[in-house]
Amino acid sequence: MLRAFRGEYMGSGLLEMLEESGLLLPRLRIRLPDPIARRFWLRSHDEMPRRMTLPIEPDGPGWDAAVAFDEALHRSQNWIVYGLAPNPLDDLEARFLQLIEQPSRDAFVPHRDRRVDVSNDIEETLFADNCDDRYSTWQLLLAAEQAEAGVAMRINLEDERRFAAIRSAMEDGRLPEGARFTYNFQPVHAAREFRKHEKAFDAVVWFVEERGRALNNLVKGQGGRFRLSPEQGRQYDEATQDLAAASCRRFDVDVEALVAVIRYCAKRWSDWDGDGRPLIADAYKDFAGAAVLLTRRRSALSFVELRDRVGVGGGWHKPVLDLMWPDWAKQEKERVSLTLQANLGVKASTLKQADIDAFVEFLASEGLEAFCNEFAIEAMKSDIQGMAVVVEHVATALGSNKDQLYEQFKQLWRNPEVSAILKRGDVAPLARQASLADDWPALKAKIDALRAEPGGGIAADLVVAHRIRGGVHSQLPEDDHLELEALFTGLMRAALLTFVEARSERPT
Repeated sequence: MLRAFRGEYMGSGLLEMLEESGLLLPRLRIRLPDPIARRFWLRSHDEMPRRMTLPIEPDGPGWDAAVAFDEALHRSQNWIVYGLAPNPLDDLEARFLQLIEQPSRDAFVPHRDRRVDVSNDIEETLFADNCDDRYSTWQLLLAAEQAEAGVAMRINLEDERRFAAIRSAMEDGRLPEGARFTYNFQPVHAAREFRKHEKAFDAVVWFVEERGRALNNLVKGQGGRFRLSPEQGRQYDEATQDLAAASCRRFDVDVEALVAVIRYCAKRWSDWDGDGRPLIADAYKDFAGAAVLLTRRRSALSFVELRDRVGVGGGWHKPVLDLMWPDWAKQEKERVSLTLQANLGVKASTLKQADIDAFVEFLASEGLEAFCNEFAIEAMKSDIQGMAVVVEHVATALGSNKDQLYEQFKQLWRNPEVSAILKRGDVAPLARQASLADDWPALKAKIDALRAEPGGGIAADLVVAHRIRGGVHSQLPEDDHLELEALFTGLMRAALLTFVEARSERPT
């Protein structure tokens, strides 16, 4: 609950009032022709025979379409039972149009007047609801904006006689004597912005909802805490990518439109947060986060690049996404540290916690805090290749003046065992010879064989790092989710150990 409408009950009556005033309209309304509605009502009340007073829909195309629509809607809303199924409201068939209304500010009809007469020989006077309003999730934000739309008056209502006089004036359509009032135009500007960004808002909502359904369908029947299997991970990643493309295609939005909606949500987050309304501010923040995920799926932008593209906002001079997530850099550093601790696979005596801490601070000082960001497993292959580029930046920042990552490693690594392996004629091709990647399993086996030698575990990580960096413009030939995670942690290991090696002092 956003508590936007303070003191008011959040129910259908409030939504109807907002529609009547033209402040918030349903996206669409399911309203059956009266004869069809009566037949559905009669079918659901078959405990005893009834003879309807007014006509019901006969068998034929109209009834068949209504039944098909009802069943399709039921299956899509109960997909846990029936499996994933398209929502008929997403792509309305021509035969379903008779069942749908498009709400209009110029044609408001109270819900009470939309009821259908289902009087019969048992219930002589009876009406049933025949109105199903449908809203989009983003309209919750618009509703919050409209909560204080219009004119505000401040009047002391403590005195009963004063209150009676004010109430009488209001009921007569008069302004109470001595009333002081202000106009609030911010909701007008907000409504215009929502209309401007409507397609992008729709795309984000559709993407998030369909992605959630895809994940829940993948794990249906699994309980408790568990990890996605490699196949589930692959399917989820593939579904996410497909749904991102489908949502942008469906609503005809591009990356620029998505960046614009992130920028708007960030601005309103700043405004509401500054007004001391954290619930509404957090709702904008959540939506901005979903839009960031969709944008990254539809572009090659890293989180840092997207952050800079969104820019500053809310009168601040820092990137607005950093303001929204002020602990982002701290969280990134903690994530790197924890991941390294869990996945180093080296003897404890060779590495200290202080080394990890120093490495993490080094990344932050070089502007590389997103080395292990929350989206790295999202777009696994491309981000692993991007991480290899970051490893090269790390080597350069550590003082290497060589052009290629493999040469940088040879320059920075003075450990005799590692250095000797890197200089061997049978090892360099494992990192550099492009044709060896044609048989990826065989290449991996040869690199892994190095780990049996003294210093070979480190050398193998360095070889893989250059191999990935050198192939950054081609497809990474790995499809196994767990193997990709191993490459991910191996790159971090290569960067960390190179950092420690470069800082260490060797006897001359």
